[in-house]
Amino acid sequence: MAGGGPSIPMAAPQPHGRGPGAPRGSPRRRPEAAFAAVAALMACAWAGQGFAMRPGSFIGAACAGRRASRQPPRLALAAYAEPKVVKKVPWWQEDQKKFLGRMQVEESTDSIERLRRQMTAEESAFDQEIEDVVIAGKRALLRLRMQKAVETPGMKNHLFKAIRKQIARALTLRREREIARGITREQSRRMRRRKRLELKVQYEDAWGSEHTIPKSAKWKRRMGRII
Repeated sequence: MAGGGPSIPMAAPQPHGRGPGAPRGSPRRRPEAAFAAVAALMACAWAGQGFAMRPGSFIGAACAGRRASRQPPRLALAAYAEPKVVKKVPWWQEDQKKFLGRMQVEESTDSIERLRRQMTAEESAFDQEIEDVVIAGKRALLRLRMQKAVETPGMKNHLFKAIRKQIARALTLRREREIARGITREQSRRMRRRKRLELKVQYEDAWGSEHTIPKSAKWKRRMGRII
């Protein structure tokens, strides 16, 4: 060194890397250290974000490049979050829906059909029982009239009045039940007429035949096809 001072020996540059000139004892990068660093980075990121995420979320974000870095962390990690648990519907809500569906009958132009839908099974069975009593009484009256026509000996004429009273009592009970349900007299008449028409249609489908010419509305109304 110029100036007469002591000179410091400089070491010659040593070759490094993995070439042929590299010394055998040079340190190499180990994969275990790289994996440990990545695991530590992921643990720090999990602790900072405070979410329950899958380990593949950061790998997917790193592979996505800049496009993944532009998204907010909540949106980027939402796709890798655990699926939400679907809650089961309580058992009483099903009964509640059925009850509301039965009470809130869908609006229809046919008022008679709407009244039929509002009837419960118990009410329908009770009305059918009243109808059976009325039909049985009318059949008994017809049988008595036929016996009276042929002058059957030992005929009991007092049964006419008793059977008529029984029929009238059944019809009065049915009308009282209709009033309790809010059915007017006109609606009751239309319901009875509809029932007779349905029975008539069953007989016509089974035994009767009809011409295929077009019918007017007046003829249909007179024959009971329309109300």
